[in-house]
Amino acid sequence: MLKLEFERSVDKVLAQAHDSGILIDFGWTMPIMKAEAIEYCQTYNKAPNLGFYEQDGIVTLTHKGGKMAFSPQEAAAIVDLIKAAYL
Repeated sequence: MLKLEFERSVDKVLAQAHDSGILIDFGWTMPIMKAEAIEYCQTYNKAPNLGFYEQDGIVTLTHKGGKMAFSPQEAAAIVDLIKAAYL
């Protein structure tokens, strides 16, 4: 299992890559299956309502009905975690 953790002013973000997929915990947990996580890396910034999409200096991760906002550096770290685990 690979694990990434970083601090925010109020919250802590934790991303973990497991055999079946990733878990991102940011006050609530967003599980993303391995195939979808890989797809989100490969389609980075292609669609505003699916996967990672950057706009106005904020990267939004949209997965099913959930959305999480990250800085570009935080999103890049999560993408790197996914790539290290699965690609």
